[in-house]
Amino acid sequence: MTFTPIKSFAATSLLLLAAMLFAPYGVHAEQGELYSPERGNPIRTEILNIIRTDVEQWVNHEVLFFNVDIRVLDDWAWATVEPRSTDGMNSYEFVTALLHKQSEAWTVAEYPGCEGGEEECFDADLFFKGVTARNPGVPQALFPEDW
Repeated sequence: MTFTPIKSFAATSLLLLAAMLFAPYGVHAEQGELYSPERGNPIRTEILNIIRTDVEQWVNHEVLFFNVDIRVLDDWAWATVEPRSTDGMNSYEFVTALLHKQSEAWTVAEYPGCEGGEEECFDADLFFKGVTARNPGVPQALFPEDW
């Protein structure tokens, strides 16, 4: 098979088009690569909708999320969001969730709190050791360093 300039141009154009289409969604093919899905990314949307369902049940009305930070590594995600009422009159404490993807669907593994007592709340190393102990297989690199 010989490559003509037109075939080469067409192949290059298709690759560039694919890159432009998928780049905004933060698509990562590499296993083991930590990334934060941007707005419009289907993974980000799915994760936020799962958390939103729970938060709306807790506060008994619709919420919007601000200060969204989502970190994804393989089939684990760590999300921190600040919920506010849709009318802007109420804001709530930040919500942190650990999610795990199983059978192609994200589910909340836990909403970490201070299960280990007050000491765990004030010591990030103890806090994340507790989360890891309760969720075997969660990668340490998923957790934020500036917690």
